[in-house]
Amino acid sequence: MWEKPILAGPDELEIDLNTQAAPFIMKLTTSNPLMKSDQEREDTRAELANKLINENLAPFVETMVKATKLSAAILWENAAIYLFWVYETLIPNEGNAEQVSRAKEDFHYLLREFNCTSFTCGANPFMPYYSDKLEREEGAIRFRRTCCLYDQVSEGGACCKTCPKARG
Repeated sequence: MWEKPILAGPDELEIDLNTQAAPFIMKLTTSNPLMKSDQEREDTRAELANKLINENLAPFVETMVKATKLSAAILWENAAIYLFWVYETLIPNEGNAEQVSRAKEDFHYLLREFNCTSFTCGANPFMPYYSDKLEREEGAIRFRRTCCLYDQVSEGGACCKTCPKARG
């Protein structure tokens, strides 16, 4: 939104710990320059998407699948739901017209052009979960394709409002 990429991997972060303070203070800093040209923006977007998804999120999903035996589809859809919320709700409500326009380009890239290299997500980890929202009394809802299993931990076994089981 602010045209300042957030490169926050271990190689880009500087960590300053002050263990003498009570409570101790941890300061994370990164030196990320502002982007200048459209081509630089496209290149940076591709690099950031690769780092975030292929180098961080995909290995996390792979590890969670092995450790918990959860379906990778549930985990990728969880990530997709938050991605959709950021691009469809947060940015349009917080950004100016130029920021919203750039965000639409980024969202399109993530849905239509990005390629995931993880065996857990196929070519694109988000597109399978993107669909039109349906109008309901409580507002427009995009129903999940996978059950997030909220009903197994909620009081009384209640499903989440986007559960495919509640889609009637």
